[in-house]
Amino acid sequence: MPKHPPIFTAPLGEGRYSLVTVPFEEDGGLDLFAFERLLEEQISAGWSIAFGFPEGEGLCLSRREYRLLLEDCVQMAQGRVKVLAGCFSGSTAEALELGVIGAEAGADLLFLPPPFGVGRASGGYFAHLKAVSEVGVPFLCSLPQQSKARTAGAFVDPLLLCEETARLPCFAGFLTGELDSAEGGACLACRPDLSLYLKNDALLYPALGMGFSGVLSFCACLLPRQTALLVLEGGKRSQKGAALQRALLPLCPYLCGEGGGAFLKWGLHKDGRLSPHLRLPQVLPEQRRLCAFERTLLQVRRAAQLGIRTE
Repeated sequence: MPKHPPIFTAPLGEGRYSLVTVPFEEDGGLDLFAFERLLEEQISAGWSIAFGFPEGEGLCLSRREYRLLLEDCVQMAQGRVKVLAGCFSGSTAEALELGVIGAEAGADLLFLPPPFGVGRASGGYFAHLKAVSEVGVPFLCSLPQQSKARTAGAFVDPLLLCEETARLPCFAGFLTGELDSAEGGACLACRPDLSLYLKNDALLYPALGMGFSGVLSFCACLLPRQTALLVLEGGKRSQKGAALQRALLPLCPYLCGEGGGAFLKWGLHKDGRLSPHLRLPQVLPEQRRLCAFERTLLQVRRAAQLGIRTE
């Protein structure tokens, strides 16, 4: 770990990140060929890579598999796009281990959510961030909740927690679900210079209109070219952008809801890009919902092609 982590002056989290799923063989092993093909599709469309997230079955990977796939992401990216590594864990020690793997693999950014069972508005989360920040890799973290939280018998002010977190070495910005939420508004009022990034695909477009970058697009892994074009069109700012937005939004209830990773993998499977095999606790939705998703995906593809041709 570096003794004096570098000071970053640019918003390192800028860019649009596509969630990447992990293909498995029928025997449960990794399908590296399919994984690299998915990566190249995302990178060629201009998407940075978000690896290790629960929706992409990142929690099902062993440490050896996590390292192998993350190194593959960095090698495939070759500096063309950024690679963000999710450090989801049950403890600071586990997150630190994943952070070190991310640093050694060459990841550009880490995402450090609270350890399972630790609230976002707590001193425990700040201690967690402080420890993992010593790895020396720029990191994004969850925006503390606007309501005051009781920790060890004392109240913790989330705005103060924002201030303290922003002073940590390698801090690159906060990840939030809504820019106009109480917590997002309070953070902007407190520190308008802080970088805020969205993690909800349905809110990608208003974020673009407000000058923020969207992070972790759930549609981009399935429809990289169409979603990338929507970003270039600036959401609702053009007729083509509005048509593409209307076309893609029906996928959000499937991809952004419960079981979104399974729907994502099923859609990729129907395209012939990978097998549909999952690892527990992920399971395929019931056949009725899969059929409804397939119909929606077909309609979205047709509507997106019309949106692309809109003048």
